[in-house]
Amino acid sequence: MVVCSVLVLASCAEDGRNLRPPPEGQTAPPMVETTTTLSAPTQPGGARLLLLLTPTMTPEGPMPDEHTCDGAGTSPPLSWSGVPQDATSLALVAEDLEDDSTVRWLVAGLDPAITGIAAGRLPASAVAGGGEAPTWNPPCPTEDEPHTIVFTLYVLGSPVDVSGAATLDEALERIQLASVEQAAATTTALR
Repeated sequence: MVVCSVLVLASCAEDGRNLRPPPEGQTAPPMVETTTTLSAPTQPGGARLLLLLTPTMTPEGPMPDEHTCDGAGTSPPLSWSGVPQDATSLALVAEDLEDDSTVRWLVAGLDPAITGIAAGRLPASAVAGGGEAPTWNPPCPTEDEPHTIVFTLYVLGSPVDVSGAATLDEALERIQLASVEQAAATTTALR
């Protein structure tokens, strides 16, 4: 598993992407391109909420087959940073823009102290749910129709129970009403 992390500092001239070479006699792991991120507005104090796709999924780039119905269909790994200290929980929604805005995944109850989700797994505190999206529903692109997937991370100011939501729309409404901040990243599933 490859983990990508980003540190955001206010008034920092460097973006942290340039690494020093390893000391002589040691080897370095292979260099992996960092991802582009989409971020929410700057928070007081200069920190920014960032939702990152891992190096295996670059924004606006292709989603690996392992996360689509052409592969194992496992949920993708994601990471984030800059969550406000007063957040009570996080929620994550993956929406497929080419499939009538189908929600591919809805996860709530994420502990605001965690900084990501591993592929195919959910943290113990998380609840996937909301009617039609109880688990990752992998996109099934065709050769002539790629699928644009938007992952949105919501910072919630109050706890949200999506397990009791009768429909996906009800679960989404609960998340949006409790949301105090959000960030999004986009990738494309194609064949």
